[in-house]
Amino acid sequence: MPGILLEFTKNLLGFYGTEADNVLGPLILAAEQYLKNTGIKPPGATPEEAAYEKEYALYKIAVATKVKILHDGDPKGDFERTLTSIILQIKDYAGGEVI
Repeated sequence: MPGILLEFTKNLLGFYGTEADNVLGPLILAAEQYLKNTGIKPPGATPEEAAYEKEYALYKIAVATKVKILHDGDPKGDFERTLTSIILQIKDYAGGEVI
């Protein structure tokens, strides 16, 4: 999974080649830990399953958004608001219904 996240994040943020891998790798790990601390777990299914793809899409965007914030900053808070919105969408609220 780290390779997939690294390539996705690099493409989304406009990094090409391997020069940024040494910086982006630890930032991706930090972003994943951040999401884990908020109660978000990475999808546990295999990539072949359709449900996994839908769930994993938001997870990948959340990781890339947090990497963007860590790497470039977010003085206006726009990316932080985006990240909060994504977290609220994918967080498991112990199976309770959202009203």
